[in-house]
Amino acid sequence: MTTPYFVFSTLHSDNSATMQSWVRFRTHIQSVHPIVARPDAGVLPTSPAGSKPAASGIASYWRLLASNNREVARSYFLYSSFTRARVHVEQLLDAPDALSIVTLMGADIRTHGWYATLDGVPVMTCSRWYGGSSAAYDAARATVKALGTAVIVDGTRRPAMIPAGAVSGRES
Repeated sequence: MTTPYFVFSTLHSDNSATMQSWVRFRTHIQSVHPIVARPDAGVLPTSPAGSKPAASGIASYWRLLASNNREVARSYFLYSSFTRARVHVEQLLDAPDALSIVTLMGADIRTHGWYATLDGVPVMTCSRWYGGSSAAYDAARATVKALGTAVIVDGTRRPAMIPAGAVSGRES
């Protein structure tokens, strides 16, 4: 199948490798674009440093995977529940043309990344660093374009393949 899809994951520990990777990247973005969480949206509050959830516990996040199962983007925020994360994905699927792409240099001059904002608020980040700013920008554009055909996979585990019952975020 050639359809990009969203999967949802849950973090149970601030010490997991996944959490540490997410924190490092988000901290770098926040050095360029400071933002605080919006509790009304079910986004977990952040610590004073703005990177980790203030309270330990379960946190959900989403990832956008290409048809080859490679992660191409992930959520900027951690969410208080799977449901909150899914609602946010549905909002992004309804407004891909409203997303703005921002590129940034990594900690090393040879690394570049991107994040997307909606109404000036970061909502989605790349999942890896790129060798040049143009490669990062091209990847971001392709990711935003992929939102037009992406589906939401129900559940919180990464499937081996998209199940027949996958639901598009644009259907009601």
